[in-house]
Amino acid sequence: MRKYTQKEINQILLNKKLNQFYFAMLKQRQEILTDEELSRFLNSGITYTGGNKLEEKIADKIMRSDKFSKFIKNIMGDCFRWAAVLTMLDDTTIYDVANRKIVDIKRVKIIHYDNLTNYYNETNARVKLYSPKDYPQLKEEIVSIDVDDEKVLDDYGIEHSEQKEDEDLIFKFIAEVKNSSC
Repeated sequence: MRKYTQKEINQILLNKKLNQFYFAMLKQRQEILTDEELSRFLNSGITYTGGNKLEEKIADKIMRSDKFSKFIKNIMGDCFRWAAVLTMLDDTTIYDVANRKIVDIKRVKIIHYDNLTNYYNETNARVKLYSPKDYPQLKEEIVSIDVDDEKVLDDYGIEHSEQKEDEDLIFKFIAEVKNSSC
């Protein structure tokens, strides 16, 4: 994975439309993926076509590989979950805008996600640059999602922090984002 400077990340984020950002619930993996498993995970050749076709392809892939299945399912009981706002920096790098860090998909799985525009639009949210000049408490310029009503994000976190389903949706997320940015 390539290293990004904060300035590069800011530039990428400022050039994205609001519909390229997602609310998500993340959960720590019990076991981290190996480089080989991660590579297979990202390059398995499935493209997102919508509907149940993707789910059928994933299920078929899982049925053929016990090891792949183990890490996709990653059943591990109750574990710490947290809400995030995600986007893609490149084909494989997921960035958590809310927490200002790259999501390590070897260590973290997405267990729920929704497009940000399901909750916000250009009238009540925007991608905004914050600078130390305007906000003296900052040490450097950062880009964040500026929303008029933060209660929506809080409610999202509460609603999905207790969900029972624990499917790993990272693969589906990456495929969907790649498809929507074409």
